[in-house]
Amino acid sequence: MARLQGARITGSIIATSFIKANGFSGSITASNLYVLGKAGIGTTSPAATLDVVGSAAISSTLTVTGTTALNGAVNLSTAGTPTVTLGASTTYGVLTATGTNAASIYLNGATRTGFEAKLQFGAAEHQWFNGSLSSLIMTLNTNGLGIGTSSPDAKLSINKGATNQLLALNMSNDTIKYSLYVDQDNNGSNSFSIFDTTNSQTAIKYLPTGNGSWQLYTNNVVRLHIDNVGNVGIGTTSPSAKLNISLAGVVANTLSLINVGSWGNNTVQLFNSNGGTTGNEVLLLGCQAGGNGQLASGFGFGRESSATWGTYISLKTHSPSTSVIDELYERVRITADGNVGIGTTSPVNKLHISGSSTNLPLKLEGLTSNATGYFLTVDNTTGVVHKSTSGASGTSGASGSSGSSGASGTSGSSGTSGQTGTSGSSGTSGQTGSSGSSGTSGQTGSSGSSGTSGSGVSGGTNNIVAKFSGATTLATSTITDNGTTVTIDAASSIQGVKETYATTAPTSSVVTIDLNTTTVALLTLNASVNSFTINNLTAGKVNSFTIVTIPNGSVYTITWTFGVVGVKWPGGTAPTLTTTNGKYDIFSFIYDGTNWYGFIGGQNF
Repeated sequence: MARLQGARITGSIIATSFIKANGFSGSITASNLYVLGKAGIGTTSPAATLDVVGSAAISSTLTVTGTTALNGAVNLSTAGTPTVTLGASTTYGVLTATGTNAASIYLNGATRTGFEAKLQFGAAEHQWFNGSLSSLIMTLNTNGLGIGTSSPDAKLSINKGATNQLLALNMSNDTIKYSLYVDQDNNGSNSFSIFDTTNSQTAIKYLPTGNGSWQLYTNNVVRLHIDNVGNVGIGTTSPSAKLNISLAGVVANTLSLINVGSWGNNTVQLFNSNGGTTGNEVLLLGCQAGGNGQLASGFGFGRESSATWGTYISLKTHSPSTSVIDELYERVRITADGNVGIGTTSPVNKLHISGSSTNLPLKLEGLTSNATGYFLTVDNTTGVVHKSTSGASGTSGASGSSGSSGASGTSGSSGTSGQTGTSGSSGTSGQTGSSGSSGTSGQTGSSGSSGTSGSGVSGGTNNIVAKFSGATTLATSTITDNGTTVTIDAASSIQGVKETYATTAPTSSVVTIDLNTTTVALLTLNASVNSFTINNLTAGKVNSFTIVTIPNGSVYTITWTFGVVGVKWPGGTAPTLTTTNGKYDIFSFIYDGTNWYGFIGGQNF
């Protein structure tokens, strides 16, 4: 070890062990200083070839060709042009900042405000390269930050470079990642899109060609397309109307909202690409369940024949049945000729109704009578007509009967007898007294009061069912209903008559029959019958009904009295009832306005 104090050496100093200057305050001048081991300044235990503990001021150039560890601060003086050069002028060196806390590199006199990692520059353009000057990564200047460009023209500019596809930005959380792409499909379309990277699905895309269009995706399929004029396509990327819906299958291929001069504004158009097929329909349905066509009703638009241009409209509903949820039945059709069919798909008249015995084809309810001559024609030559006509005026009431004759006047009182002559000698007889004056005549009786006027039947409205015998002439055979009586103006033939029946049983030994609602009564014998109450008998008309007795195995009797009139039976003997359970007796009755007549239709059925 060499100890120097106040030494001036103009040659060389070579130390192979230690040179120690302890408290040295002078200077050492040497043209060359060689330290073959480690040199420590401010430390007796240098850890590197040159280990400086404390501050080091360098007013000239510090050249580092290897790795230098700086555990303190490096201050570049503001005097002159301070320069830190890493490596040679044609290569690159490494500047590494490390520390137990976050490391920071401050340039241009910046001050530290925390332990955050930081690279701070002054006002200038700064660039980052990847290995060589030809591989620019980022440029930061007063315009903004440019990624892949040296001339950013916004706060953030991203340039895809020479390739078509550019993944511009990834955004993610813990479960999913979304990406922003330029030309996602790498086909030169220059599109902009948002992509679900986690599930590999496009979400939305903008296409700049053709003045621009937008597309919305699900499951990597275009679901909605908006073109450059604002037409919206659903299921199609070539919408021809403001709203163009293209559907798969044979029902409605396309729904469009169009504006065509000859059809007016806001026309809704359903287009069927299979419209050349006879009977092929486009359906417009309202559904009451979640599946397609389930519990549906709606309209069908179809072509009558591929050989003509005739079209039709149909009305469809689901039946009350609960066996098939997506069934659909046609109920009404309007043909190309304007014929309307109800219950038929081939109407041959303007209104063609097809029914059955259980589903009658026509019911007109709530008709009111209007002026004379109003009628409904079903067929103008052989059909049925309903017509309103005025009824005849009511007849005048009968004249009142004549008043009774007045009572005879009282007889006048008899005249007084003449006085008897005095007796005397026989002489002449006294004169006969004069007769009393005649009594006055009785007063004439007063006239009887006038009879009350009869109340005639008011004129009313007749409903006539008739047959046309000519284009406008009714046949003479008619059925007329004036509200009280139904009159058939010709011989009648009634076919397929179905009478109403009602079930009944004795109540307090009385059975009630209402002839307005019952022509056949099914009488359950659960007690004996003492009498019958017959309601709604029509005076002056023949009334009739039938009773079918239903025994229950017990012996009961019937007293055949209708109201207060007893039933007349053949031979004057009422029948004996069958009492066997499950066997029936049938009896019919006719009323002639005075008497009830009973007939045995059969017993023990």
